Amino acid sequence: MKSNFFVVEPRDKTQDQRELVYQLEWNDGNYMCKVYSSVTPLRGKARPVGGDAIRVVLFIKAQGRFVPTWKASRVYRTKNWRVNLQRRIDECLVRGKEGEDYECPMCGQPLILRDGKNGKFWACSSWSRTKCSFTENFNE
Repeated sequence: MKSNFFVVEPRDKTQDQRELVYQLEWNDGNYMCKVYSSVTPLRGKARPVGGDAIRVVLFIKAQGRFVPTWKASRVYRTKNWRVNLQRRIDECLVRGKEGEDYECPMCGQPLILRDGKNGKFWACSSWSRTKCSFTENFNE
């Protein structure tokens, strides 16, 4: 696994809202988990409560570029934020690791583990771009 850390500058330069990004890649750079954080105080003061969320997003390389395929619910600065963040990172890694050996039989793209109203299921990672409709039940 290869990791990286960098700062993302805001699009609107009038705002002091830089984000810290931690990036973890595996499977020859085909899977990536990014953690976006705005919790760290900038210029000596923290952001207002509710504006300091941490996000965890899973990306899969499809057709030469990284595509977001799953994102966890936000982590807010509360008493247990470190525990909540670790759970979301672990979930991101599991979702990526579970699917790295499976390809969609319809289009050949990697499968991703998703949540549905009836539980977890496998789905094509390219659904958002190509509308590939392949799904399969997940048996734990």
